[in-house]
Amino acid sequence: STFSPYDLFALQWLYGGDGLAGNYGINSTYGTSLVSYNTALNQNAQQHITEISVAYLSYFGRPADVSGANYWAENLGNMLPSFSQSDESKNLFGSEFSKDQINQFYLNLFNRNADDAGLDYWYNEVTSGNISAGNLAVSLATSALSQTNTADFFSVYNKLSACETFTWIM
Repeated sequence: STFSPYDLFALQWLYGGDGLAGNYGINSTYGTSLVSYNTALNQNAQQHITEISVAYLSYFGRPADVSGANYWAENLGNMLPSFSQSDESKNLFGSEFSKDQINQFYLNLFNRNADDAGLDYWYNEVTSGNISAGNLAVSLATSALSQTNTADFFSVYNKLSACETFTWIM
């Protein structure tokens, strides 16, 4: 399996395999009745939750917190360029862009390392200024989502679903 145990657990709950005979979760007997959706997400964040979730998942490998989702919903145009300047990015990747950062995007999205050719290609694209690191992360995700019935599609789709749900119920 290309999914981590955490991915499998989240998917199992989301789709009704909650250990409660499939009574709770999205496709289950009672739907998401155990889930209390967070009304702290502002209207803009609610409308842009997928875009925000794709960015957080791709770049940081985690769901957005409510305050981050609300902030970036009001500043979408600055979100991706700002990610690389953030303290979180510097703690994860250092202050210089590297192939390790690209590889981490692959791990965040696909649970696998980038192949050498892809790693070299994307590194050259970012360092030559053709694409930013943030846009690369999101491009990898959107590319995978356009290729249905592939392992990469299912990895990103399922992680994205879990991220959005997490942010909604925080």
